[in-house]
Amino acid sequence: MSLAGFLLFSALLFRARAHYNFAHLIVNNTVTKPYEYVRMVTNHTFTIPDGGLPAKPGAPYGNQIPWEELERLMRPWPQYSADVLTANHRCGRDAWRPSLSTGIADVIAGESVGFQVESYVALMQQYDNITHIGPGLAYLAKKPDGIDLAQWDGDGDWMKIDYKGPDTDDTWSLFGQKQYNFTIPRSTPPGQYLLRVEHINPSPKSETEFYVNCAQVNILGPGGGTPPKSFARFPGTYKVDEPALSLPDGEQIVDSKARNGVRWLHGFLAYVPPGPTVWTG
Repeated sequence: MSLAGFLLFSALLFRARAHYNFAHLIVNNTVTKPYEYVRMVTNHTFTIPDGGLPAKPGAPYGNQIPWEELERLMRPWPQYSADVLTANHRCGRDAWRPSLSTGIADVIAGESVGFQVESYVALMQQYDNITHIGPGLAYLAKKPDGIDLAQWDGDGDWMKIDYKGPDTDDTWSLFGQKQYNFTIPRSTPPGQYLLRVEHINPSPKSETEFYVNCAQVNILGPGGGTPPKSFARFPGTYKVDEPALSLPDGEQIVDSKARNGVRWLHGFLAYVPPGPTVWTG
């Protein structure tokens, strides 16, 4: 491999160490199996100059890094600002496609649900928590009549049902956590939905990272809630250059003394999340 290829590959591995997927749905106080109810996402793909990666599973890379470990690092790779404009932003890479192998979990309106980060070991290190600062958001979209939930691509109206932001000017509520838990509004109309979890790592320019997954759920309850005044659509609602998704130059400051390694010039509490207001029923 050329020096350029080696340097690019090394940079990719370094960045991948901080990535994560919300592969587990939490329902009835139980952490379900990875991708049992969460739609599977495809691996991130990239190209190394000079064709430096092995061509098939089982082949070693430099006699040190098995291909299987590279694949484990590529699945939790995030989306970036350009992906906001694509269907991948709904539920993760290719998770808008039919997902016939994914189950549908019964969820009682008014009870707590959540997502847990997938735990995996790669390059002799374990990864199992939210390793970036930033907000968490949860959305629900009800499937249209006449189509199976597993076949639906999520192209519809999404209501925001939760937001987890900063605790102080120096800390975020989800940083370092393994789980993101919230409550399904008690008056949510019964039916089948895609439940979308999103964690955003706001960064300057086009480097903002989006960690997105969707679970398939069947919500049980009396319903009766007043529809929200505004919905989100993916793509459509988020704008690449809006302040919530693109920090101004000089706002983010690397600071080794900060709990998460960075701080913002104007503090975290000034952050305003993207999308509509939270619907509570």
